[in-house]
Parts: sequence; C-alpha cells; structure tokens
Amino acid sequence: MKKKDHIGEVFRIPVEGKVHAYARVIRKLIFDVYAFFTEEEINIANLLERPVAFTIGLHVDVFKKSDWEVIGCVSLSEEETRRKIVFFRQGVLNLNDCWLVDLEGRETKVGPQDCIGVERLAVWDYEHVEERLRNLYMNKKDLMVEHMKVKFSTAT
Repeated sequence: MKKKDHIGEVFRIPVEGKVHAYARVIRKLIFDVYAFFTEEEINIANLLERPVAFTIGLHVDVFKKSDWEVIGCVSLSEEETRRKIVFFRQGVLNLNDCWLVDLEGRETKVGPQDCIGVERLAVWDYEHVEERLRNLYMNKKDLMVEHMKVKFSTAT
C-alpha cells in the first residue's frame, strides 16, 4: 500500500481560543504556513492568494497526533511545483561556514549574510509551529525563531 504524501492538503491549525491559522503541504513533509488568523470559515482559494509567512519541514506526527484539521486539498500549480525551496545550515565551530540546501540535498556554500530571511534546515514539531503562530498572532517575539536565525561571528 502506497503511503499518502498529503501534497496539496490544507490544514486548519488551532492558535488561541477559537482563532486558527492555516498551512498547506507543498512537498512531502514541507508546509507553507500562512499568517492569516480568523475565527470564521474561509474560502481556500482566497487563503492561497495570501502571502506565506514561512515554509518549513514538519515531523510526520503532524498527521497522526496534532489537532490540525484537513479542510480541503488543492493541487499545486505548475509554478508551485517548480518553486525552488531552500533552507540554510551553518557550521557550529565556524559561523562563516554556511550553505543553502535545496530539497534534493544539493548544497551551495554562501556567507552568513546570504542566509538572512531564510529558514534554518530543521524539522519542526507541530506544537512548535502552533507556538510560533500564537506568538505571531499576539505580536510577540518567538524565542525559538530568534535562536534559529543565522549567527554572525563576533571575531574580527
């Protein structure tokens, strides 16, 4: 039996009380997460016109253990299928050692400045995504996001 890849599925994510946000599977275990918060039911087509807040890798538990509810499935457009998704990774001992990594595992060596605004290569737990969205909703700084940003060497 072939495992389901869930690509195109749109999820409603509980954020705070009756408020929820949304995410969509765009590659196997890769999600676009929207910073669109509402208590109302939404039209999925309208949601997909909104900007993506962040794109991340999620642990497979999201499908089994979370309260995320599938509210529909929209096939990826040709443009979405071709979209290049990259994350960054950074050396621990030498902060100047940085790479952009695509979903096929190809790495391109870059400087730390090239990683500004790029998500760190990581697999998120659904609880942390909910917390990140809650912080975004309440306009609070997210300590995990801050910790995962690219670091710059203080040595001169």
